[in-house]
Amino acid sequence: MKIANIVLSVLVLLAAAVSAVFSYFLYEKRVTFVTGWEQLTSAIYDTAANLDRNSGTKVAQELTADKLAHKNYDEAAMNSSLGKLRAQSKNIIAQRNALADALKEIASRVNSGAVADINDVNKYADDVRKVTTGVAKTVNNRNRIYRALADKVSGINESELVSGNTDALAPIDALRRAKDAYKRAMSSVASRLGVRLGNEQSISRDTGTIADKINELKREPARLNKLLTDARRDIRSLENSIKAKDATIKSQKVAIADRDAQIKKFKQVLGLAPEDPFTFWTPGSDEARAHMQGAVTNVSKEYGYIVINLGSESVVQQQVGKKVVDVNLGLKKGVELTIVRGDNNEFIAAITLDKVGAKESTADIPLDKVGQIEDGDKVIYKTAK
Repeated sequence: MKIANIVLSVLVLLAAAVSAVFSYFLYEKRVTFVTGWEQLTSAIYDTAANLDRNSGTKVAQELTADKLAHKNYDEAAMNSSLGKLRAQSKNIIAQRNALADALKEIASRVNSGAVADINDVNKYADDVRKVTTGVAKTVNNRNRIYRALADKVSGINESELVSGNTDALAPIDALRRAKDAYKRAMSSVASRLGVRLGNEQSISRDTGTIADKINELKREPARLNKLLTDARRDIRSLENSIKAKDATIKSQKVAIADRDAQIKKFKQVLGLAPEDPFTFWTPGSDEARAHMQGAVTNVSKEYGYIVINLGSESVVQQQVGKKVVDVNLGLKKGVELTIVRGDNNEFIAAITLDKVGAKESTADIPLDKVGQIEDGDKVIYKTAK
């Protein structure tokens, strides 16, 4: 029994020690928690106070250190106060975004280039500076334009333009009307002169063109008189030329009548009636060669050529009335002939003259016709029909 009491006493002692340790750790955590609460309370108040500044809100009054203290914690009151902070933040963010959008719109109109990062709180200051600089440049440019207008156009008041009084532009309207009237007058003159006007930037050039055209018209009577004098002189020359040509025609008619008489006698000699037409074949013409008739006289299979009995002096005979006229075939190197066989002129090969003599000519045997051409085969012009 004594031993059991001792063990129990030891266990109680150990439990007390453990309880003391945990009590210490719990106290330390409470101190840390209270310190963090106070820091969070201070941060919330400072944030609300900064948001209140120049914003017309008074949310910081609801978030004082006393109202947020952990000793005075009330869940409903805390939710109400923090809800006002949330609403205030949303409103200020919306206001910031609206201002940012306005600055973007301004930036796009003044070409400041400050658009991309204007919502970024870390970069917006530089972009705002760019926008304000751009606005200042735009205003300065506008003022320079107004001053230039006032200097160049009589009657324009620069201060009235700056104030937005559009009545100050009345002198420009007067100039426009005067310019339109001038343009109409120029167009009318130009259309009468046949001058094509350019755009508004070419007024000076167009005026010079019209002046040149007018000067040209002033010179026109003298030029026309000269042309008239030249035309009269040419007419006299042509009249003399016509007389000379008439004499030539008369002479040529006599020559033609003489030739007609000679042709009539020639037809009588040939035995042709006066009304019978006739035409001599031209040497070397297709018409003369169509009556050609030759033959293969030698086939050299060893050297691959053939000999035909036609040459540069070969002729065909044309019947003209009662007479027969020899017409030269005009054979020469490069002329194409046809080899045929039999009464029905069976096609054998097409050849091209290589060497042409007075009475004989040679031609290479086509590679695909070797062994097919024989002595005695007929030679005609072009392909067999």
